[in-house]
Amino acid sequence: MTCEEFRLLMTAQLDGELGPEDAVRLEDHRRQCPSCKEEMEAHRQLKALTAQLHFRQPEEGAWQTYWANIYNRLERRMGWLFLIIGLSLLAGYSVLSLLEILVLQQAIAWPLRLGCLLALAGLFILFLSVLRERFFLRKTDRYEGILR
Repeated sequence: MTCEEFRLLMTAQLDGELGPEDAVRLEDHRRQCPSCKEEMEAHRQLKALTAQLHFRQPEEGAWQTYWANIYNRLERRMGWLFLIIGLSLLAGYSVLSLLEILVLQQAIAWPLRLGCLLALAGLFILFLSVLRERFFLRKTDRYEGILR
């Protein structure tokens, strides 16, 4: 048995899920390999320490506050999500319609076409910039825990 096989079977033995044949193979390897013996002992100590952990139950009022807050947050996020999706669809349709008019209609002067296309490109770049910034800063928002 290799040390890698030992590590795979070691957790199964610590959880009491190892068959008798594998248990014998594991024990033989543990006697022959001092580093695996130390590793198994460290895992046994860790399992013993974690078995002593007990979680305290929060008070009933804490649960009520939690569920009330989570409902409000989910409700508001869903509202914002629907609003953003709806406005994005409307903006996308408007932009496509405007592009179609600018590209297909020959009656519009080229400076007006160029100005509209540059303005649309600028709005798109700004939108992507804000979206990217919000995505990366959402993990470190300093004001997330502040109640309003």
